[in-house]
Amino acid sequence: METILANAASQPFSAFEAFSRTLGGPEHIKALLSCTQSTAVRQSASVLAHLARVLAALTYGNKEKMALLCDYFKPVLNFYKFDFEHTPEDEQKLELFCILTQGIERNAIGNTLKDYIISMGIVKDAFEYITVSIKRYKYEISIRICYTDNYIFSTFL
Repeated sequence: METILANAASQPFSAFEAFSRTLGGPEHIKALLSCTQSTAVRQSASVLAHLARVLAALTYGNKEKMALLCDYFKPVLNFYKFDFEHTPEDEQKLELFCILTQGIERNAIGNTLKDYIISMGIVKDAFEYITVSIKRYKYEISIRICYTDNYIFSTFL
C-alpha cells in the first residue's frame, strides 16, 4: 500500500486527487490511527514507520482527513504541558507524530499536509518551545557548571 501511495503521490495533483477519492473516508484514518496503539505495531519500528507513511499519504490534499490526523495529535503537541504531565501513550503518540512528519513526501502533494501542519501553528509552537527551553536549560547548565567549578576549586584548596 505504501508503494502504491508513494507512486500516486509522485503524479500530478489532479491525478492524485482523482486517485485519492477511491481511498475511502475519514473512518479509514480513524481505523489506522487505532492500529498504531497496538502493542505489536508499537514494538516494531519498521511497521510503525510504514504505517505512518500510509497515514500521511491517505490525507494528502484532503482537508477533512488532514484535520482528523492533526486533531489526533493535538493533545500531545502542547509541549509545555507535555513536559510536566504525560503518559507512556502520550510519548508514543508524540513519537508517532515525529515519524509521520519525517515520512511526508517531499513534493507538491506532500506539501499539502506540511502546509496544513504549518497553518495549524504546530511548527510555530514547536519553534517557540525550543527557543524558550534552550534559554531555560542554558541557564540551569551554567548554574550547575559554576557550582561544580566552585566545589572542585574549594576541594582542591
